[in-house]
Amino acid sequence: VASLLSKRIPVHLICDLQTEDGQCLTKTKTPHQHMANAITPDGKVFPLSLMPMPRLYLIGAVHISQHLAPMAIAAGFAVTVIDPRQDFANPERFPDIDLITSWPDEVLNNSANPLDENTALVTLTHDPKIDDAALVAALGEPVFHIAALGSRRTHSGRCERLRQAGYDEADINRIEGPAGLNIHAHTSAEIAVSILASVIKARRHRKTAEQS
Repeated sequence: VASLLSKRIPVHLICDLQTEDGQCLTKTKTPHQHMANAITPDGKVFPLSLMPMPRLYLIGAVHISQHLAPMAIAAGFAVTVIDPRQDFANPERFPDIDLITSWPDEVLNNSANPLDENTALVTLTHDPKIDDAALVAALGEPVFHIAALGSRRTHSGRCERLRQAGYDEADINRIEGPAGLNIHAHTSAEIAVSILASVIKARRHRKTAEQS
């Protein structure tokens, strides 16, 4: 089980409560038809779904990321900060944070870093050379949340670049821009709170929709 979860593969187990020890587990590829992590009405089976830790990619080792990364970790996310600019992405500015000093497309197009349905991505640099590469990588995958920091004018220009690159409105509308819930945030820490709140909202809304 641990090996599968480390590879970001969900694990679905069924515990047969009619056995003497109640520990007869059967591994399945799909969730049980009954709601996971709750005993079935007949009291015979306990379906258990174990999901990989949700992952959050932060594109840009900027000041907002310095607040956002530790908050997201505290909220239960596996956080990776990606920025090719080593003057920004260094352990002194991001102690105990997973840092990758490569271009986002090099990292995100690598099969070792899957952009799966349990992953969110937020771009924060304001630099199209860095942010757009990450957005393009994410738009081709089933990530549950994509967001980009910047003003509405900046986002409008971003959307136009994506249209020229061949993306349609359905693709572009997947991007939350400007990133974060509208809580009238001003400081970097407040903006980080708004972004994390939006990520959590997207994740919980998706999980609720799946269970309904």
